[in-house]
Amino acid sequence: MINSVVKYLEETVKNSPEKTFVIHNGKKTTFKEFHQKSIHISSRLTKFGTKKPIAIYLEKSDLTIVSFFATLYSGNFYTPIDIKNPIRRAKAVLDELETRVVLTNTKHYETALENFKNVEVINIEEVLKEDPEQELNYIDVISKTIDTDPMYCFFTSGSTGKPKGVVISHKSISNYIQFALKTFKINSSTHFGNQSQFHFDISGLDIYCSIAAGATINIIPESLFMFPG
Repeated sequence: MINSVVKYLEETVKNSPEKTFVIHNGKKTTFKEFHQKSIHISSRLTKFGTKKPIAIYLEKSDLTIVSFFATLYSGNFYTPIDIKNPIRRAKAVLDELETRVVLTNTKHYETALENFKNVEVINIEEVLKEDPEQELNYIDVISKTIDTDPMYCFFTSGSTGKPKGVVISHKSISNYIQFALKTFKINSSTHFGNQSQFHFDISGLDIYCSIAAGATINIIPESLFMFPG
């Protein structure tokens, strides 16, 4: 039984460590490199406990996916926040989550620090330059996860008032992965052209099926959406 989606990554790293997982702005990241970065960042999150919400304040990139898995490896669940939304909406989401931590990068660090109060803002680019704060026994963390634990929480548009969080479990995504792999015949030779924003559910097809099948995800720059030629 798959009690945590990170087990798909563990299996793929074991079988195909040097296979390219994600391509972003011409930079290729293997499954092994992705796994190492995720574990590295997750070591900073263990002090917040487990089954807690971690907010991700980043534009779409390879590091955004790293942040997702760093959160999962720490035994917590994540919520991506669209950086294009007004700050007041981001604050509303953080208030609803009652989160204690926001992951971001150098580009957005000062904005997050200035606007998001009563939370710890972590610059993951700086974290990756440092030695891990502590050795993370992530296998132990994974073993304590159950399939109905929350994996992520996405928020509605808030068009009827306050944005509402929708929590998705590891079991839901695992079931979806199995369905999609079989239905769309996804395997290690598959290349996904990712266009969906990571705060939309459909992006899970690209990310998690790539993880499970050992496929490659290409993050398409937004500049190419209008002019693909």
